[in-house]
Amino acid sequence: MNMYLRLLGLIVRMGLEGSCLRPLDEACLHFRVGPTDIDLNGHMNNGRYLSFMDLGRLHFMGSIGVLVPALRRRWFPVMKGLSIEYHRGLRLGETFELKTQLVTWDERWFIMEQFFERQGRLVACARMQTLLRARGCSISPREVLGLLGPVPEAPRDRGERVRWTHPAEE
Repeated sequence: MNMYLRLLGLIVRMGLEGSCLRPLDEACLHFRVGPTDIDLNGHMNNGRYLSFMDLGRLHFMGSIGVLVPALRRRWFPVMKGLSIEYHRGLRLGETFELKTQLVTWDERWFIMEQFFERQGRLVACARMQTLLRARGCSISPREVLGLLGPVPEAPRDRGERVRWTHPAEE
């Protein structure tokens, strides 16, 4: 139920904000760890990170202006794989930021990264491959980004793995 309330709040927020980012911009959300987010060890549950990441990607899609046209076409996101690394725990009541960005794309997949930060320090980071699908077929990133206008060349990927260190710590 907790994530449904956060989803509802996110939908309201996206309606008020509208699409304001370009595809290679970073989207940022702010959250607070609630009682239903923690595990028996007293920190945020590993699975909850993934749920927050879903909200972050949804917010990213809305912020760049792809979400509504994709929903109208009945395209839905699919995750191929995800790699996540945890650096610090998040405890009950702590606030954190979730940053989502598109790294690059190829003929089939989008490569995205998401970072959890607390007070400017990296908490967890993830890298994933995702795409949009319609009935029985995948939608190419060029077609998805084409909803926004002319599609630029894909940026060169920064590597095969997520940037495991925070830029401020490098």
